[in-house]
Amino acid sequence: FRDNTSKKFHNNLFIHLYFSVLMVEVIADLQVHSKHARATSKDLSIENLEKWGKIKGLNLIGTGDFQHPLHRKEIDEKLKEDDKGILWTTKKDIAFLWQTEISLMFKQGGKSRAVHLLIFAPNKKIADEITKYLGSKGRLDYDGRPIFGMSCENVVRELKEIDDMIEI
Repeated sequence: FRDNTSKKFHNNLFIHLYFSVLMVEVIADLQVHSKHARATSKDLSIENLEKWGKIKGLNLIGTGDFQHPLHRKEIDEKLKEDDKGILWTTKKDIAFLWQTEISLMFKQGGKSRAVHLLIFAPNKKIADEITKYLGSKGRLDYDGRPIFGMSCENVVRELKEIDDMIEI
C-alpha cells in the first residue's frame, strides 16, 4: 500500500465483504436508489430489490437513499443490522450495505460543476450521523438523491470528520 489511507480503505472494504469464516465471491450493485428518487420505478422496494437481485445473481446490494425519511422508515422496518453493520431481510438471501448518493452543484476554477457522490456508512449509527449532517445542509425529503451547493472537497472532509470509516 502506498499510504495509510489506501491501506485503511482496503481494510474497510475487506471487513464489509467478509461474511463469515470464509470469503465468498461478491456480486454487487452498490449504486441503488429508492422509489423516492427522481426517474426511478415506483415499484422499488426492499422486497423487489432482494427478489430481482437474487434473480440477477447478486449477493450484495446498497440500500439506496438511506437519508430519505420515507425510505429510511422502510429500511428500519424491513432490514435488520448484524454486528458487522450488514443489513438483512428475514429471508437472508441478499446482504445490504448502508448506501446513498448525493448530487453536488458548485463552482470551482470559474466553472460550474455537477458531481454525484456515492456514500457508504459502516453501520446504522453512522448512517444516522450522515443523515443529520446532510439535513443541516438542505432538504432531504424532496428527492432520494438530494442536491447540495457544496464542493466535493468540503463534503468529503466533513463526512470523514464524522467517521473515518465512511467511504465516498
